[in-house]
Amino acid sequence: LHMGLDPYEMRGMSRATLAGGHWRDVCFECQPGLYVLPFGVVDEEDRTRLEAGIAARPDWLAAHLQTLELPDDALVLLDTPPGPTLYGQQALSVAQWVVVVMLADAGSYATLPMMERLMQTYCTPRPDFAQTLYLLNQVNSARQLSQDILRVMRETAGEDFLGVIHSDEAVAEALALGVSVLDHAPQSLA
Repeated sequence: LHMGLDPYEMRGMSRATLAGGHWRDVCFECQPGLYVLPFGVVDEEDRTRLEAGIAARPDWLAAHLQTLELPDDALVLLDTPPGPTLYGQQALSVAQWVVVVMLADAGSYATLPMMERLMQTYCTPRPDFAQTLYLLNQVNSARQLSQDILRVMRETAGEDFLGVIHSDEAVAEALALGVSVLDHAPQSLA
């Protein structure tokens, strides 16, 4: 939504994969040089079929990314569901950099060891893997817990800590309006 896609757009990589189509046919150019390839909308039966196909092919994501014929200097940002999933495993298997996005809360901080184990399994053994970076989302500096988690993350991650995204109602408002937060509230800290 923040990239300006129609929230009712059904097409995406999930439907293209199931239909044997090409991902480039469901890439949407949001700005010159900026493309979004959404997951798409599938029912539960199709999601199960898709996941079975992904599980059967450890190179599924890498193979599909190659068909996009991206330029050598292309930057591909893969957004995956939180926690250990087939999608996440595939993304970690091809990632050169990983940005672990955490909320400024105790629950998110408690998942850090699990995330580190995933990096050790899928990323660090590969010679092309560069770095894991950490980003803290929805930081509210008025809350003591946010301040504490921020301090601990800075200490724990050191130079691998990217920074914070501030908690801001403008993000939710922009989503509700179906517009980019940059268009809705360019002054937003988020």
